[in-house]
Amino acid sequence: MKGWGQMARKLLVVLVAFAMVFQACAPARVLQVQEIEPSYSIKIYTNDGKVLKGIVVKRERTAIVLVSEKDHKPYTIPLKDIRRVERSDQIYDFEGYPISEAEIVKYKDNRNAWGYAIGGAALGGLVGLVIALPMWYADVGGIPPYFVSGIGAVAGSIFFAMKGIRKDRDLAIEKIRYIRQRERELARQKEEEQKRLEEIKKQKEELLKKLKAKQKKDGQQQ
Repeated sequence: MKGWGQMARKLLVVLVAFAMVFQACAPARVLQVQEIEPSYSIKIYTNDGKVLKGIVVKRERTAIVLVSEKDHKPYTIPLKDIRRVERSDQIYDFEGYPISEAEIVKYKDNRNAWGYAIGGAALGGLVGLVIALPMWYADVGGIPPYFVSGIGAVAGSIFFAMKGIRKDRDLAIEKIRYIRQRERELARQKEEEQKRLEEIKKQKEELLKKLKAKQKKDGQQQ
């Protein structure tokens, strides 16, 4: 029992070490103002108690331009008026319309998830050896290095696979935003073209009306 207790404590030390090595990559929910970039879906808490939700379309030196989810219009918010910024649970396109999880899943593949998982396994196994070898040489009764390396490979694979999944999700969101933007541009172009054709038709009808009136007038004169 004593040997198992010592091994459990050492294994706990190893897991804590892995956590310290890998924890820095998890995205924070609360954002510093300087971390905010265009395309971020965020919540802004202002100094006067307002909560604004939407997508960042521009980051200026002293302000953030946010397209609101409420009316889909851009608003310039001075940095001095911002009390807190958080990542939003809802993802928006560039006009502030929500993107559903079902739509994200539709466009998402697993290309980066697999690549990150393989790379994470290699890195985790290497970190495991680096952590375990000094412990092993210091105490012959410690956990075997290759056992720790195996744990590291599994932990690294899972951890980086999650990063790959997030990357694939981000790429799917970018694709959806681009598709929606192009669809709206094409819809606007189609609407403008339709208006142009209607104007041409109207002008043609006016010309035909004038021509008939002239022909009638010429006929009466004869």
